Amino acid sequence: MKKFLTVALASMLMSSTLLATPFDDINNSAYKSSIEALYNKGIILGKDVGFDPTGTLSRQEAAILISRAFKLVDVPYRISADETLEKTFISTDTSMAMLESAVMPATNGLPKWSEAEVETIIEARIMDIDSGNFNPTSPMTRNEFALAVGKAIYGPENSVNYIQQAIDDGLLPSDVVYNDTNITREEAAYILDNIISNENFAIVPIMVTADIHGHLVSEPKGSMELGGMSRVGTLVEQLRELDENMLLLDGGDSPYNTNLANLFEGRSTVDVMNTLEYDATVLGNHDFDFVFENLLALAEQADYKILSANTYMKDGTYPEQLEEYYVEEVNGIKVAIVGLTDENSKDSTHYTNTQDIELRDHFDVGRDVVARADTESDVVIALAHLHSHNMQLPIEIEGVDVEVAGGNDIFGRPEYVEDTLVINPGAHSACLTQVNINVLNKEMVGYTANQFVITEVIPENEEVKQVVDKYVDEMGTHSCWMHSTYAYGWCICEWECVLGCVCLRD
Repeated sequence: MKKFLTVALASMLMSSTLLATPFDDINNSAYKSSIEALYNKGIILGKDVGFDPTGTLSRQEAAILISRAFKLVDVPYRISADETLEKTFISTDTSMAMLESAVMPATNGLPKWSEAEVETIIEARIMDIDSGNFNPTSPMTRNEFALAVGKAIYGPENSVNYIQQAIDDGLLPSDVVYNDTNITREEAAYILDNIISNENFAIVPIMVTADIHGHLVSEPKGSMELGGMSRVGTLVEQLRELDENMLLLDGGDSPYNTNLANLFEGRSTVDVMNTLEYDATVLGNHDFDFVFENLLALAEQADYKILSANTYMKDGTYPEQLEEYYVEEVNGIKVAIVGLTDENSKDSTHYTNTQDIELRDHFDVGRDVVARADTESDVVIALAHLHSHNMQLPIEIEGVDVEVAGGNDIFGRPEYVEDTLVINPGAHSACLTQVNINVLNKEMVGYTANQFVITEVIPENEEVKQVVDKYVDEMGTHSCWMHSTYAYGWCICEWECVLGCVCLRD
């Protein structure tokens, strides 16, 4: 799989600069090897003079260490011009109307050198604020640091005794006394190295989108510029710089439904997703908004997997351009990715688009496919475009560790349903979700996650922008009299648009 050029460049720089520890004050530290190990992984950088191993760890320093150790991309924030607007945190049912307040900073009074990581850790709910204050220079106790690390391992949704569970799992070192004593910088390094260097522990970093609906460019939303795949590309690239083995997944309904997408019959969207180097998507109901032959042509154009285990031809054969699931190894972990499409997807498109296919029961097929995928993998991810049935999937199908829930265009934090972590990634390229799966002894034990609101404060990725701009320019050369001409049949949207499509709401 090809990667952004910056990843290779970053690797070269890391290999040339992180060969030796520059700290001359750690030779007498009992935790020298841990400090060196974290330095060589780019997790600790030290101070202006030395590392200060016996110095007290501050809250902002703790946030930086945890954010880097668990491969979290910095959450970009935006200061609203509306002074009456109050900060809201993304919940499990955040609406589009709430995004301007959700993208506001969580706290203030932070120094520039720590504000990005502090905001990231707060949004991930790994560390808390008190009445809007983070108190960045306050000392961190051993208990407080261990609790924050435990949340980063098991996820803030888990109802476990974080410290004891991490000790029992061999992740928190048992020779540290966890109490209200202020933790030193060397002790913090020792604790994190005990986790990161554990050969049985691994992080599977993932970025997720869903329901893009052809929204390749940003759009005005009040005072914001919301969305845009070139800005999504910037955040994706940042995670690739942290871990080039990351996965980029999509929950369906990506190719059609805007002028920029429909005019090119979805090819523009696929081209952009190829440039972003997606790994897989699933068929959503709006992937059938053009005739099925066009969808198969897009699948051949795509450099990524297009999954749908329950989409069959009416003659009983399975389309060779699609896949039920596939398994990819990420950082030593075998990850199975399964695709399931809403069996009622025909109801939202013209009958001629789906006259040659049958959509089998998504739960019946899902049980069989997940069972097969589970035997080949350590972690199972379901890309499930099931609309109102998304929350039912964990109840109906055993063995799914993570479900990417598509079709409802819902923003929101991940939440557990039964033993499955359900992700609602948002829609229209207005949001991107990072969810890192933490694996111990080949089993998922927890996660870290953040949802990014895509606004104008995020720089555009130039490579992706060039592809988008190419199609924007080409669209501008088409005369209005061509607006109803398509090579492939019917397009389904919600309104009468300039391309002459009469449509339904997704």
